[in-house]
Amino acid sequence: MLRKLAESYGVSTSHIDGLGQEVQASDEAMLAVLRAFGLDIESVSQAERLLEQRLSEEPLLAPPCLAGGAGELVVLPLHGQADMSYHVELTLESGSTLSHEGLLGELPENNLAYQLALGSLESGYHQAVTLCGEARATTYLLIAPKERFGAPGSARRLGLFAPLYAIRGENDFGVGDFSDLGRLMEWAGEQGVDFVGTLPLSASNYREESQNSPYSPVSRLYWNEVYLDVAKLAARFPSEHLAELQGHPRFIAERDRLAELELIDYKKTSETKSRLLYRIAETAWDQMSEVFEALLEAHPDLHSYAEFRAIMEATGTTYHQWPDPQRLGDLGDASYDDDDYRYHVFVQWAAGEQLAELGKASSELYLDLSVGAGGSSYDVWRHRETFVSGVDLGAPPDALFEDGQNWALPPLHPELSRRNGHAYFTECVRANMRHAGMLRVDHLMGLHRLYWVPSELSAAEGLYVQYPAAELYAILRIEAERNQCILVGEDLGTVPASVRPAMENAGMYGLYVGQFSVESSDESQPTLLPASAQSFASFNTHDTPTFAGWFDSTDLRCEPTHLMKQWTESLASGPAAAVVVTLEDTWLESRPQNKPGTGQEEPNWRRRFQYTLAEIVEGEEPAAWLRHLQSLRSS
Repeated sequence: MLRKLAESYGVSTSHIDGLGQEVQASDEAMLAVLRAFGLDIESVSQAERLLEQRLSEEPLLAPPCLAGGAGELVVLPLHGQADMSYHVELTLESGSTLSHEGLLGELPENNLAYQLALGSLESGYHQAVTLCGEARATTYLLIAPKERFGAPGSARRLGLFAPLYAIRGENDFGVGDFSDLGRLMEWAGEQGVDFVGTLPLSASNYREESQNSPYSPVSRLYWNEVYLDVAKLAARFPSEHLAELQGHPRFIAERDRLAELELIDYKKTSETKSRLLYRIAETAWDQMSEVFEALLEAHPDLHSYAEFRAIMEATGTTYHQWPDPQRLGDLGDASYDDDDYRYHVFVQWAAGEQLAELGKASSELYLDLSVGAGGSSYDVWRHRETFVSGVDLGAPPDALFEDGQNWALPPLHPELSRRNGHAYFTECVRANMRHAGMLRVDHLMGLHRLYWVPSELSAAEGLYVQYPAAELYAILRIEAERNQCILVGEDLGTVPASVRPAMENAGMYGLYVGQFSVESSDESQPTLLPASAQSFASFNTHDTPTFAGWFDSTDLRCEPTHLMKQWTESLASGPAAAVVVTLEDTWLESRPQNKPGTGQEEPNWRRRFQYTLAEIVEGEEPAAWLRHLQSLRSS
């Protein structure tokens, strides 16, 4: 009975792990996940009664969410007695309304529900409110556009990958900034490169030494101010007390020390840049407070974000330690410094301004949307009603991680997310597409299912929970069309059979990774399997070794530079929709940016480039190599 109860909540009671082994969910894992869903269950003996209760529940009058396609007939399933009258008020995104009413029994019936035809709808977000007797239901209608924006076709693009933090720029505080990224994008475009990809640029909290990963942000809705070009802002908002700090010998010495580090000290860099940014923010608020007030009015959640961050600054704690009213979302009586609040409003405005500048570069920006936000994040606090506690996201055992993985990211509740039309997911997608020409959706399989790891169990003892994929793909397609943003899905690892057809239907590209696609074991002349025309092809990712690092781990007897060039030329000449060159591979860097599964013992997400940005853009070899690859892509 426990298995049937779990399955009724979309829990997979068995799965195939990354080693090809069938795994049966343990009772402990199923009980823990059911508790995370909100059930009061402590033992297997309670499962039969709870299952009977669930099966005896009346079905919802109408579904909370429904996906469809523009120009296609949208049918709303309704539940109730045949002699009951219904009234459905359909509000289109444009604001116009349509009404449908009658008796349920007069409607055609299918799959134990009455089928109300709402007609064909335009692409967008609509709502249907259904009244039937005493019952009322709101259904969010997510209607995807007819055309799949940027879908695989004849274009053969060339891209460059570079983590922004690793760039060594002119106004260096020990981390790259948005202006450095813009300069790299402009230079790359001049060589014929179509886009530059980087890691997530989401807001982070560097108070703790361990908070270095761009994949565990404090918010996926806001930007990381550590990447601001402070010099540009200082020139725009000068003041005496700003100039005094900029010219202080100790400040200059600390800035120069940070700039020389091989490994980023995020905590010190963040503190040092913030000292300037606080003074700049003060001047900016004095000069243009009406701009910030208008921004807050247009984006009300920015107010709560700035308050949240200001309280964190004031208390030095995460929201878990706050008094109940604040912990549960009521910040009315919270105490914080107004300077902290204004700082966080200002840096978000400034980040938006500097990111918008990147749109003028001669290549596009390819951004990365992380799979979740940290457990102490603003997102989990602000949208607590749609997140689940007591479990974390992760991955089952595979060849690289025999014990599985726990990513320490709370998952969204699939059903509760549906009840508000997946508002949080939509906001995340929209925010990250705003300044991107392409968006890579991390762990795309999470649109279909996510691996939940109960907090009291090991990562190997997790299990999969199903998600409403059609609804989430519809949101991606709507936002892709509106933001003119190409969709790319990270479809590596254990990929269910339903994923690739769904990607194709959504016009979404997949990934091809060369080091996973070596066809021949000939030690002197190894070859690669060809990439598909639906793929963004690269030799590596941020989670794998660089080309040189991979080569050093093999028994190959050929010359690495020759092999790297040969394989990249092969990909560039092939059918892949895009070929992405890792910038560090152009000088055969052997050290990776990240070693998954490791912690503070490795310098993950901290290592800076061996060369400065000036040396890269003024050097002839990388430029000539990229121009050569573009000629192959164009032929």
